Amino acid sequence: MRRTARNLTAVAALGMGALALLSPGCVGYNVYPAMPGEHAFNDPNSPILYKIMAESIRWTNYRYPETDLAPAMPEGPAPEPVPWARPEPKKPAADTPPRFAVSLGPGLKREVYQRAVEIIGPGAVPLTPENAHLPTYYIARVAISGDSATVDLFKPVTGMTGPGGKPVHQAITLNLRGGLKPWTVTSHKVWTIGALEVPEPSYLPEPGHVSGPTQAAPPVPAAAPAPAPAPAPAAAEPAKPAGSAEKNGDASQPPAPGGSAPKDP
Repeated sequence: MRRTARNLTAVAALGMGALALLSPGCVGYNVYPAMPGEHAFNDPNSPILYKIMAESIRWTNYRYPETDLAPAMPEGPAPEPVPWARPEPKKPAADTPPRFAVSLGPGLKREVYQRAVEIIGPGAVPLTPENAHLPTYYIARVAISGDSATVDLFKPVTGMTGPGGKPVHQAITLNLRGGLKPWTVTSHKVWTIGALEVPEPSYLPEPGHVSGPTQAAPPVPAAAPAPAPAPAPAAAEPAKPAGSAEKNGDASQPPAPGGSAPKDP
């Protein structure tokens, strides 16, 4: 039987699909954090996920440093995504002071959270209640399909304050390609300030816990149950006051000395 171009294309497509399923660097469609009805990651601590988040924040901080002022938004529709080459890794500096905090998503182990921040580079620290005053980058959503990924995140906008003096953030959507090679940002879109809602913070968890909007303390071992109180002793019958029997007339008079019976008065 002769093989047509259509048959060869179909066979090649099947082969590439099987290769993608067998390749450790590729995954199916997954969303983090997932909404109801979406396919979520079985393990949010997967290296693929935290490497995508780390590269997204590293690229955004390189392209839009935390010290930048709010960019002027031109009138009319938003511009098309602009390709941007992957930045060179920053060289670590000795004793680099914290410059900005990073809020990753919920459900991450402490060591995974710390590893992702290390990939971002010097100056980045995991978000904690103690450093919440630093400019903070927030991961809002990650969607992965094969060797493509889309990340929604928020960058800090310095020089502006919101209601009550709260910091202002601006949403950015990144498109990345990777899988069998390092994840790289291929295009991005900057949203108007206030167009999307900033997610809740996910703090660096304590050992044995996972990240989330609250920093849970380590579990306190349960105290041994207190022993049951001993039963109270039975109350003794109060003694009758002396002379009460004679006054009541219900007791006989004691015998007189010498054994003689008492005489009537």
